[in-house]
Amino acid sequence: MLASSSAPQITVVGAVSDGETVVLPEDLRYEVLETTPRPRVRVERAKTPPRFADEHELTAVVEFDYDGTIVPRDARTTPYDPERRRMIKRNAAAELDALQRLQNLGFRRPWPGAIPGKSEFTVAVTQFGRAVRILLAEGWHVEAEGASFRTAQNMRVQVRSGIDWFELHGDIDFGEGRTVPLTAMLAALRRGEGTIQLGDGTRGMVPEDWLRRYVRIAGFGDVHEDHVRYKPSQTALLDALLEAQPSVDVDEAFARARAAMTSFHGVTDVEVPATFKGKLRDYQR
Repeated sequence: MLASSSAPQITVVGAVSDGETVVLPEDLRYEVLETTPRPRVRVERAKTPPRFADEHELTAVVEFDYDGTIVPRDARTTPYDPERRRMIKRNAAAELDALQRLQNLGFRRPWPGAIPGKSEFTVAVTQFGRAVRILLAEGWHVEAEGASFRTAQNMRVQVRSGIDWFELHGDIDFGEGRTVPLTAMLAALRRGEGTIQLGDGTRGMVPEDWLRRYVRIAGFGDVHEDHVRYKPSQTALLDALLEAQPSVDVDEAFARARAAMTSFHGVTDVEVPATFKGKLRDYQR
């Protein structure tokens, strides 16, 4: 897990030393930054062919973001940010925890005996999607082929009614005003893609439990350009599938249909009128 970031601690070097004031020219002074870094991983196509025909891999490079200063994992010198004139005191424990987390998620060293401190890993294509969702949820920055990933933050769902159908409309919110229709995400999934490109060039991903829930919901309806359509006979099914969704807006017609279902307690026998001539079977009663 990514440790919660603590407030950066900054020490000015060149103003005070061992309790004595040391006067240095302004352009020689610098700060020392101490903070918990945000892990970053950049993924690209593997530089070497797969060891097995069906085992496609990606190459992953690990970096750390120290309050805006990006430090490669295998940097050999003390990082220095010349624009802000500050030295970075690296948090070795946090960096090692991040590397261990990657290995727990299926990332591995590219060859046996690789140097433990090296920043490069490999990860199977089949494991990458799940790993990205987990890393994003834990606060990592993830890029693939130069595009960074965003995780979905919220979903708005509406049910609208027609003459003889119900429509499910939905928008997925990826933050900072970036939204896509639910049907666009479903179309990407049908193409075998686990992400969808957003307007700013980033890739949007949704949590696995959302995928399972809404792929199941869409599977029972007819997917159109901006909605999924259901028959009135599917009211109970749609209502049950949406039950776990915390915020669903429904119109009056669907609310009435749902209320009618909940008030139904079964069929009871009806007294046969005395004027009726004939004999009824049990099911007819």
